[in-house]
Amino acid sequence: MSTILTKLRTKSVIILDPEFKAREILRRFVETFPEVEVNGCFDRPWKVVKYAKTLQPGWVFIDIDLVREVKGNIWIRELAKFTNIVLTAYCFDPLIEELQKYTAGCLFKPVDIEELKGLIMRKKNNYESK
Repeated sequence: MSTILTKLRTKSVIILDPEFKAREILRRFVETFPEVEVNGCFDRPWKVVKYAKTLQPGWVFIDIDLVREVKGNIWIRELAKFTNIVLTAYCFDPLIEELQKYTAGCLFKPVDIEELKGLIMRKKNNYESK
């Protein structure tokens, strides 16, 4: 399973979530893929913008509330040019649907490791079929 993430662009990951516990759970799940490195866990979007553009990670996990906080439609579109974006949320949000074409998917909290693996497998299959 570990090569799935590395085949999809790069092995670096950034996690953006306002809640410490949510960031830590997701970080632990992502780190179960031995070839993947979490390069940053942030609680505010403004801390990530320049960092993500410089690092250009393979994956960015972003809490939907933080996308809304920065009116992130433009920011998400920009990130989608060089990374796989995964939104995280506690419940369905119309913004998830609006941003669907720019993201690899959405994980609902509390994040489940099997859902994470499934999302990555779907992205891998889409990537390989192109």
